[in-house]
Amino acid sequence: MMVRGFGGGPRKATGTKAARPGPRGPGPKAIGLVRFAAATGTLPVHHELLAALCERKGFELVRVVEENGTPDTTPLADRPALAEAIEAIRKGEARILIVADLGRIVTELGQTTEIVSLLEEAGGSLCDGETGHMLC
Repeated sequence: MMVRGFGGGPRKATGTKAARPGPRGPGPKAIGLVRFAAATGTLPVHHELLAALCERKGFELVRVVEENGTPDTTPLADRPALAEAIEAIRKGEARILIVADLGRIVTELGQTTEIVSLLEEAGGSLCDGETGHMLC
């Protein structure tokens, strides 16, 4: 894909838009969201996975919010951890909501679209750690 470079000339597009840490300091701030069944006992694994994903993407993980035992079919309005994460983004605590596996957070396309819309309204983006795609 060709895009316009500085000075108006074409240049080849490269890689993703995710910022990497560098001379300017850390990359964009992210809040992680994990949903887990209380019986699995894998919460530390979720936190480690999110930390590794953020490091790979160049994000600064500021905190992780947890949904314990909430069915993925629960309406978004009834998911306080998700609401907490979106509100933190609205307040400027972070710009990105990162999830290790979007399929663990939502099961319907409509829910994904709703989360993306809520994040856009709050000034944020959604990153699916499994695919590495930014959804806003």
